[in-house]
Amino acid sequence: MRSRSHGLRAALPLIALAACGPPRYEAPSLTEPHATVTVRVIHHDISGRDLQHQTLLDGHEISLGERVAAVRGAPLTRSVRVRPRPDRWEFRSVFSHTEVRMETVMENEQYNCGTQTVGFGASARTQPRTCTRSVPRTRSVTRRVVDGECRAIAPFSPRVDGHYVMQFDYHGPGSCRARCFEQTPQADGGFALRPC
Repeated sequence: MRSRSHGLRAALPLIALAACGPPRYEAPSLTEPHATVTVRVIHHDISGRDLQHQTLLDGHEISLGERVAAVRGAPLTRSVRVRPRPDRWEFRSVFSHTEVRMETVMENEQYNCGTQTVGFGASARTQPRTCTRSVPRTRSVTRRVVDGECRAIAPFSPRVDGHYVMQFDYHGPGSCRARCFEQTPQADGGFALRPC
C-alpha cells in the first residue's frame, strides 16, 4: 500500500509546474452579469515549426486548445463569458524550432597517479596521490531557437449582455495586432461588427 506522502511527493512537480505560469481565467457563472466574447486567433504566416500561443485577459490565461503546430489561416476560436468591467487582452505567439548539436567541452577529472609520503620520521606514511587533468567530453546540446514572435494588447470595456469578437492576427515576426469588435444585431437577423 502506498503512503499518502509518496503520492504527495509525486504530485509536487506537477503543482510546481502549474504555479509557474499565469493564473487560469475563471469565467463568471451564467447567473452573474456578463458579456460574451468570441476569441479568434489567426496565424496568417507560419514563422517556424512549433507554436506556443498565449491569450490573457487581465493577466489570466484563457486556453484556446492551442496546437503545437499552426495551420496558416485556420483560426483558434473559443467563446468565453467575461465580467462587465474594463480589462485588457494580451496575445502572444512564438514560433520556434529545436536544434540539436554536438559540442566538445573540456572538463577536469581527478585520477590516482601513484603514491606519496606524508609526514616525517616515525610518523611518515604513504597514501594515494590524486592528480587532476583536463579531458575533452562530447555532449548533445538541445536548444530552442525562436523564429518569430509577436505580442499585441487591446483594452476592453464590455457592457452587460454584450457580444464581442476579440481577434488577434499574426502576420509574421513583429507584425501582429489585436482588435475588438462589438456584434450588433441587424434587421435581417444577422450581425454587424463594429470596432469597440
